[in-house]
Amino acid sequence: MRVLGFTTVVLALVAFVCAAGNVIELTDKTFQSLVLKGGKPTLVEFYATWCGHCKNLAPVFEELADNFSSKKDQIQIAKIDGDKYRSVAKKYDIKGFPMLKLFDGKSAEAEDYVGGRNLEGFTQFIVDKTGITPKKPKAVPSDVVMLKDTTFEDVVLKSDAGVLVAFTASWCGHCKKMAPAYETLANVFKNDKDVVIAKMDATDPASKQTPPQYGVGSYPTIKWFAKGAKDAPVEYEQGRSVEDFVAYVNQQAGTHRRPDGSLDASAGLIPKLDALAAKFVEAVREGALDDAHAILTDAKVAAGLTTAGVKEAEYYIKVFEKVLADGEGYLVKESLRLGSILKKGTLAKAKADDFAVRKNILMAFRDGAQRIRDEL
Repeated sequence: MRVLGFTTVVLALVAFVCAAGNVIELTDKTFQSLVLKGGKPTLVEFYATWCGHCKNLAPVFEELADNFSSKKDQIQIAKIDGDKYRSVAKKYDIKGFPMLKLFDGKSAEAEDYVGGRNLEGFTQFIVDKTGITPKKPKAVPSDVVMLKDTTFEDVVLKSDAGVLVAFTASWCGHCKKMAPAYETLANVFKNDKDVVIAKMDATDPASKQTPPQYGVGSYPTIKWFAKGAKDAPVEYEQGRSVEDFVAYVNQQAGTHRRPDGSLDASAGLIPKLDALAAKFVEAVREGALDDAHAILTDAKVAAGLTTAGVKEAEYYIKVFEKVLADGEGYLVKESLRLGSILKKGTLAKAKADDFAVRKNILMAFRDGAQRIRDEL
């Protein structure tokens, strides 16, 4: 019975510790065995469930534990609810939350942590006191432009692009939660010269002057600095999913991205040329070549006057000329070819964008002509 009882307790303890991630959740009983007699240094956070500062600290403390997870045999990162286990809190003179103490693992002695409540401060404290260094995580390439006070003007205010800026704080749980979607957003728009996705950490000493200038008082605060209206940024107040962010940037910047980074079916289209394209295809189909040549002339004039991208306008004219030479079948053959290549997903992003725009233009010729037939 003793063996069975002991095994049950050990399994329960292991399950409990694992469920908490890399931060060990302590009780009054496990505090004694894991911290005081564990044989290795332990940084312990005394917290309370109702404490707002504790909630803000939680994601930072989790990241600290993650960074030291490869050194679990040398050091522990743990926390205990000091409001629930008051006897432990009282023993260590805990009078407020959160409070952090470093235990040596061999005695009841502890050293108070008195630095800043950020990842850098906690890490340096552990290194200084124990000599144990975290395994540096592999740097993940980011398409988010990190801003500082010295770069804000050039990147945001003097840029010809619209810039979405997220003002964040290293201790902010909501900022941490939003980060993956924001990274994806930056990747979605990295090929769009008219859009920049940026971030400024307001807790960075090199980035503390700018946020107050724009009324930033909570985190994350996200603002859109529109091209041509940089002095009057608009606060972003929508959802924080990739879909929400992408829809908002498309609306503000006039871009045509999908959440997966591809272009939507309207990307690259020029309405004035679409209308001429529909009439042109019908004229060619009916053998009215004089009308077709006249429409082509009008299209060249319209292409020269359009405010849309020159590259797109040039492709419209190329399609007009190919249809005139090869007939309506060219539209079907070429759009199927491009669609087949795009479906493979092997193209570089810039090339995929180019092919997607071409396919959209070809479909504008085909769909426009079909609409005319449907109306007859």
